[in-house]
Amino acid sequence: EEEPRRVLCLHGWRTNPSVMQFQAQDLSRRLSEACSMHFMAARVEQRLSWLLASSASTLAIDANTA
Repeated sequence: EEEPRRVLCLHGWRTNPSVMQFQAQDLSRRLSEACSMHFMAARVEQRLSWLLASSASTLAIDANTA
């Protein structure tokens, strides 16, 4: 039997792993036999240029929470 695929779930800006896990609970249940979902904490650094132009935010994973 094949092991379930592991899915890394990263939350967006202004949220956290608990919120994302709650939001994805139905999907997690439906895919539970095929996938193992892992919700990680990440820090999102916003740059001033994002406010002035269309530059993207930088994602930095905090090693202390991973």
